[in-house]
Amino acid sequence: YPPHKHDVDIPGEEACLEEVYHFRIHPSQGFGIQRIYSPEGGLDEAYVVKDGETMEIPCGYHPVVAAPGY
Repeated sequence: YPPHKHDVDIPGEEACLEEVYHFRIHPSQGFGIQRIYSPEGGLDEAYVVKDGETMEIPCGYHPVVAAPGY
């Protein structure tokens, strides 16, 4: 935290990149939450993620949290 993004090229501040998250959660019955949102509000989604899942983040802010104990 704070959430970050990297979907525009601003030299010295931000680079235009995609990001891939692969989730490993132990014990495996745990979960996390991945949120993806844009500053202007056109994109605002939250996903429950589980052990072994992979997610591509093409744009926007993308904070992630794990459930307590995992």
